[in-house]
Amino acid sequence: MTTDYKAGDVISLAFGFFDRTGVGKYEIIRVLPASENGQRQYRVRGADGHERAIEELQIRAGVTQTNHFGNLK
Repeated sequence: MTTDYKAGDVISLAFGFFDRTGVGKYEIIRVLPASENGQRQYRVRGADGHERAIEELQIRAGVTQTNHFGNLK
């Protein structure tokens, strides 16, 4: 999967994190270098203010919007 997500896009995760805190929408803050396995990585911020690093395979396909307001609310 190679989609050109960019800073400001709002995405949903295909699945949550191990501790189940990953539910909700995230704004892509910046694009990171690819991981060792070749997956694109992104720094994202959730509505709770927490930032996380995710790989592209964690993004739910087809659920992306551009954030025109600079926040998730």
